[in-house]
Amino acid sequence: MHITILSSAYSVSAPDRRMELVTPSAILLYDGECGFCDRVVQFVLKRDTRERFRFAPLQSQFAMEAMTRHGEDPSNLSTMALILNSDGPDEKVLLRGKAALTTLSMLGGWGSFWGAFRFLPSWLLDFGYKIIARNRFRLGGRLAACRVPTPQERARFIGMPE
Repeated sequence: MHITILSSAYSVSAPDRRMELVTPSAILLYDGECGFCDRVVQFVLKRDTRERFRFAPLQSQFAMEAMTRHGEDPSNLSTMALILNSDGPDEKVLLRGKAALTTLSMLGGWGSFWGAFRFLPSWLLDFGYKIIARNRFRLGGRLAACRVPTPQERARFIGMPE
């Protein structure tokens, strides 16, 4: 029998009594009909070797409820959002530029370099973000529908049947 007990920072595995650092999880909300946004999700999936990220399109019920819970407009599909500590007492939502740079930082590698800029003021980060968001369909096209994850990816997408 294998029992895992989770705390905010560690998990204890009963059979071998090892303590392992549990990496924080994040949920990336994206426009599911945007080709550029889909490429961002593919970029994160490919580099997220520790599987810290889960994903949900902004068009999903989960995303609508999360955005509403944080006083954000759930119909604004040009806003990337990153939910940290989902459903915890310290749940936090980062938007636009802060969400993008925090995502890069969490991926590590060269992303850590770009993540250092997340400490710039939101108005400055959002200025650059909004330029990309306004042109996202020119950069990546429009998808007819939200993409269907592969069977290996399916568990990382919220609201997808397993």
